[in-house]
Amino acid sequence: MTSFTEKYHELSKCSPPALHFSKTMHWEQRYPSIKCYGDVPSLPFSGKKLDFKAPYGSFEFLRCLLHCAGGVLPKTEETKGFAWRACISVAAAYPTEMFVLVRHVDAPSGLFYFDVDSEKLLKIAELKEAEQELSRAFADDSVFSHSRITLFCTSMLDRCAFRLREAAYRIALLDAGAVFGNVVNFSRALGCPVVPLGGFVDSVWSSTFRLSSGEIPVAAFAIDPELHGYIPDAVPSLDPFVAREMLWLDVSSSLLLCQNQAERIPENVFRKRVPKNYFFVEDSDAIALPSALKMLQDFQKDPKKWSRMSYHFKSFSKKSISLNSFSGLISAAVREHDAFFSAGFLKCYVLIFHVDGLEPGLYRYESIRHLLQPLNKDVSEKLWQEAHIIPEQAENTAFSFIYAADLAMVTNVLGDRGYRYLLLDSGIINASLHLFSKLLHLKTKGEYGYYEDFLKKVIGLDAKDSILYESMVGVPKKN
Repeated sequence: MTSFTEKYHELSKCSPPALHFSKTMHWEQRYPSIKCYGDVPSLPFSGKKLDFKAPYGSFEFLRCLLHCAGGVLPKTEETKGFAWRACISVAAAYPTEMFVLVRHVDAPSGLFYFDVDSEKLLKIAELKEAEQELSRAFADDSVFSHSRITLFCTSMLDRCAFRLREAAYRIALLDAGAVFGNVVNFSRALGCPVVPLGGFVDSVWSSTFRLSSGEIPVAAFAIDPELHGYIPDAVPSLDPFVAREMLWLDVSSSLLLCQNQAERIPENVFRKRVPKNYFFVEDSDAIALPSALKMLQDFQKDPKKWSRMSYHFKSFSKKSISLNSFSGLISAAVREHDAFFSAGFLKCYVLIFHVDGLEPGLYRYESIRHLLQPLNKDVSEKLWQEAHIIPEQAENTAFSFIYAADLAMVTNVLGDRGYRYLLLDSGIINASLHLFSKLLHLKTKGEYGYYEDFLKKVIGLDAKDSILYESMVGVPKKN
């Protein structure tokens, strides 16, 4: 029986007519947040310069964390008078809204809404009240209850639906993943672990945060130095509280509504139903990539390097990338981020065109052992470009990172919520590729405008796999 996830992906993978419109809406002109919190206490965030090496537990750390998650960058000549955001947005719609629960930090405790427009934290509930409500959302609240900072993300689907129609749900999840990508990289640079929280009851969040009908809960991250011991068991596959959800699409009203029913998944389901070769590549002709430790160390020395990044896309120049840069980039961006929510079900493919020392073609990347397995060395670069709605934007790509999954397998184990996990991890990796490619003087462009069936045929991808997203990487033109 075909799952709802497979039906939805089939519906949304076709290019909606609005994708052909090249004009995008700046985030300050987007659909506004409808928050009825009234006259509540607030904490100002603007003014003082950010200290990106502030210790955990300080109010300054919280400021930097939320700034990286979605704060506003200062206007410069490069931004041409616009105020860019510190985090990327797949469709420039910025549908992600953020809430943060603060306890035992050098700041007032409670549940806050991060109002990006006014750069303030609005206190919407006292700490004790918020803890009692939100703990009911988790079957096991041990991580949530021990974390001094918990960042919750929701998505306003109306902001994406005006341009992306049925694809609004998947694009909104990719955007939320991009927010988490910045949070993860900033926190790790300071040696502070983060733990994903993906198994919860959506309705509890909706009532606690007082969400509107077009806004859905997505996921959360617990951020605390004392959570080292929780990390190995934090993947959703081991979370007994995995929800199945039904999505109802209504394009005319631009709403995607999620109705959740929680159910328990037996722990042995994960081991029984998934073949070993889903996660590991064969060793016979796999290519081992060089170590990328130095790149990670350089990043950790100065996390503020990427606080003023520009994500404006410029076309690629026809230059190749060195093998060390390629290895360092995918190691830093993928190895640490491909199983936060999706428990390893996200398949990572690399389509190589101009990387020194590697033959052009399609490869499967295994992050655990940092290996590439050749799959198809007969891929036409020209046909691959034509598989995209705007072929010119794919010209001179050095390599393309393709996120895919066997949706039937994923829903068999994680239910329909597995689709949410896959897209969140895809967004995290895409944001990390943007970050680390910038440090290597490269450029990453996320791409959702492609014809999936034609693209799969051109690159020779397995028919069972569905393409979720694509990140193109190359050397940017200087002008």
